[in-house]
Amino acid sequence: MKKWRQGAAITETRDGDSLVIVHDDPVALAQMARQIMDDVYQAPGQPRLRMALHYGEVQTRERPEDPVAVIAGGDAILCTARVEPHVEPGQIWATEEFRQELSRKPSLWRTTPVPGPSGDRFNVKKEGGTEPDLWVRLYRLEL
Repeated sequence: MKKWRQGAAITETRDGDSLVIVHDDPVALAQMARQIMDDVYQAPGQPRLRMALHYGEVQTRERPEDPVAVIAGGDAILCTARVEPHVEPGQIWATEEFRQELSRKPSLWRTTPVPGPSGDRFNVKKEGGTEPDLWVRLYRLEL
């Protein structure tokens, strides 16, 4: 991950199998996601990641032991954590909010709507939880 995180505000690896990258530039974030996915695929067994991208609020805090900012939560973290299990392995999916931000920048990225079980939206609420419904439109990112 160190190889691709240039310009990112925060990068964290969590529980050994997930990573979180916070970046202001949606094009750079999409490119990082693709490069990380390609690098992981080169490992023995050709593992395929699932990536979810969202544009929104990220809350941070400083660790008491050092002044490094760490992710404390926020809409973007919650939404990507809920979207990721729905993503097909080997693909990068983005929310409508991310898609809108990406469209404001020049890039070669295209987005294709992903049909949801309820028309054009997915309810990505955590199964069995008490949290409210979280309906989102999702798009597959493609170069």
